[in-house]
Amino acid sequence: GEEGGAGGTAKAWGRGGNGKREREGGGAGPRGRGAVKTGGELVVVVWAAPGAATGTRRRHPGLPHAKDGSDFGALIELQSQLLDHAIGLLKPGGRLVYCTCSLLPDEGECQVEEALARHQNLQIDQAAMNVDFIDPQMRSDEGGLRLTPDMLGDKGGLDGFYIAVLTKT
Repeated sequence: GEEGGAGGTAKAWGRGGNGKREREGGGAGPRGRGAVKTGGELVVVVWAAPGAATGTRRRHPGLPHAKDGSDFGALIELQSQLLDHAIGLLKPGGRLVYCTCSLLPDEGECQVEEALARHQNLQIDQAAMNVDFIDPQMRSDEGGLRLTPDMLGDKGGLDGFYIAVLTKT
C-alpha cells in the first residue's frame, strides 16, 4: 500500500470514462500529497485512519511508555476532518470502509457515530459485518467490528482494531 504519513493510508477506486477501474487518489498526507482532486464520484473508499496505534500494544508492549497521549486530541480531530473529506468523495450508493488500529473508542465507534450525526445521507452497513466467520462478540453496538487483544487468545491473540462500512445514500 501507499503510506500517507500522518494522514494515514487511503485508496480510492472509481470507474473512469472508459469503464475501467481507475485509481483516483492515494495517501493524503498532512501536505495533501496524493489528495483526490474530484469529489462525489467514487464507488468505494478504503481508509486506514491515522491513529494512536494503541491496537498494536500486544506486539509493542513499550508503546504506553513511548506515547503520553498528549497528541491524541489533535489526532482525533484530524481523523474527523479526513473522514468528512472521504465521505465527500463518495457518490450516492458509494461505500467507505473506515478502519483504525486503535483500542480507543474515540478513534473508532465515536468517530463513526459522530460522522453519522453530521452526515444525514450516511448510514452504517451492518450487513457487511453479518457474516459467518465474524464472531458476534466482535460486532460493536453501532454495527462496526471491534477487535481487542484478548480475542482469540488461544491462537495468539489479535491486535486492537476497529472497522466499519458506511454507505452514502
